[in-house]
Amino acid sequence: MKDKEIGKGRFSRFRKRLGEAIQKHIGLPVGPEEIQQIIEKLQDELDEKNKEIRQLQAQLEGEWHRYDEFYNSVPLGYCLLDRSGRIIEANLTLAEQLGVEKRLLIGTRFDDHIIQEDLGKFSLHLEKSFEEKTIQRVETRLTNKAMPQNFVQVESVVVSTDEYGSLVCQTSIRNITDLVLARESLLRRESELAFFNRVSRVFESTTELTTILMTVLEEVRRLLEVTACSIWLCDHETGELVCEHAIGPYSDAVRGWRLSPGQGIVGWVASTGRSLIVSDAWADDRHFRGVDLQTGQVLRSILAVPMLVKDQVIGVLQVLDDEIGRFTLRDQALQELLAALAGLAIENAHLFKQTLQNNAIQENLLHEINHRVENTMAIVINLFSMVRRHAGLKQYSISRDLMTNMLNRVRGLKVVHDFLSELNWHPLPLSEITQQVIQSYLKVLEPKKPIKIDVPASLVRISPEQGVILALIIYELVSNTVKHGLAERESGRITVHIAWVNGAIFFKYQDDGPGYQNDFSQFEHHNLGIYLIQKIVQKNLYGKVEFYNDQGAVTTITFEAEEEGKTGESSE
Repeated sequence: MKDKEIGKGRFSRFRKRLGEAIQKHIGLPVGPEEIQQIIEKLQDELDEKNKEIRQLQAQLEGEWHRYDEFYNSVPLGYCLLDRSGRIIEANLTLAEQLGVEKRLLIGTRFDDHIIQEDLGKFSLHLEKSFEEKTIQRVETRLTNKAMPQNFVQVESVVVSTDEYGSLVCQTSIRNITDLVLARESLLRRESELAFFNRVSRVFESTTELTTILMTVLEEVRRLLEVTACSIWLCDHETGELVCEHAIGPYSDAVRGWRLSPGQGIVGWVASTGRSLIVSDAWADDRHFRGVDLQTGQVLRSILAVPMLVKDQVIGVLQVLDDEIGRFTLRDQALQELLAALAGLAIENAHLFKQTLQNNAIQENLLHEINHRVENTMAIVINLFSMVRRHAGLKQYSISRDLMTNMLNRVRGLKVVHDFLSELNWHPLPLSEITQQVIQSYLKVLEPKKPIKIDVPASLVRISPEQGVILALIIYELVSNTVKHGLAERESGRITVHIAWVNGAIFFKYQDDGPGYQNDFSQFEHHNLGIYLIQKIVQKNLYGKVEFYNDQGAVTTITFEAEEEGKTGESSE
């Protein structure tokens, strides 16, 4: 009751002061009723303003809620860092990238979440961001137990904010793991293709066994970056395995070593004809420790694959490393392919040696070599198919595509080999081998629509080595035509023009499809086939290649003929 009286007194005083103020303002006396009316009017206006304010407040809260949802759900990690790298603010995406709760991130240093090897790189990135005050980018790797491979691109820029009263670093973190892995896969594929190309060139250029063995081991060591590797050949008289060649520490002590049948890892592989990956040799009872004890070199991981010729083991290719668990099924698949080629080369070397010992049967032996090459090519093709089916590659599309493409390339090389055999390895008529290789590739690629082939006869001839290289190039061109040249069309056409131009061989391949994409400055970075053609032409043919569109996709290659291929030369 007392509070009500106090309230009425205050209202009376307020109304009196309001009346005096109105009277002073308009110069006329104002009664209580008029004051009451003015108050009610002002109250209505005040209520309307309050209503507008509440609506704006609700709208602002909705906008803030939507911003907060967007901020925390964008696919980019986002945070604010101070000069020391301490996290001031972060969104939920960054917390997920780091595998840490958001509330636990605030106040921690960002470099606490970077792997040890990349700390220096990130420290330099943060320092440059604050010093240069321009956008800085760096690729690094984050720690996350749920993501063993966590590659990210960090982009930072320094800004001034009133909220924090100093300069802060706005940093976005984009996950690029898939991109990095794809890039590494492409680099591996290029390395593997270059590896097989180098090995094949040596195998074709020599029948000297020592050169073949050294080439195989050096290339294996370079590709896999292993500690040591060796080739063991079967002595069919004693049944023992003999280390014919080895590279790595204490290789001199290992070379010439003999193992009894079935002894050691290589003995087990030779006796069973099966490849073997040993993650820790010292935990495997099959491992022969005699070599380790004599040399003092402790090698833990072993990958051994048999070298087969006509289903008979002629030796074992072995690679070793001092790390535990070093080798994978992918490594095994690659070594099996190499072992097949090495077995072919070794067998060819033995056959050639016999040829030199008896010139009277040279022609028969050459026929036998070609026959064995053809059989071994079939083995290689079967190995490709076997690896693609049974080596666990079905789960990895990149590896499966690699096996398929390499299988097709080997089939094309077999066509070249068969043609070389018919000509006794003399220079090849380029137009004829081109026709046969294209037809062979179209059979294995199986286009869904018919493709006509037009290869006019030409007098140009090339060396056997250049024929093998061009077979690889033609595969990439035909594959591109099958994939992209038949879009929205009922049939296609491939036209090849071959000529001598200014003393060099001019090779023009054209289809009548939609052509290459317009951005010629960029397309080679996104088309692996085009990239491989460029590399092969430059590094193996020592020539030039051009790509352009003229009523379809056109590729021209210009290269010098090797001496043995310079027949039928004329200016056209």
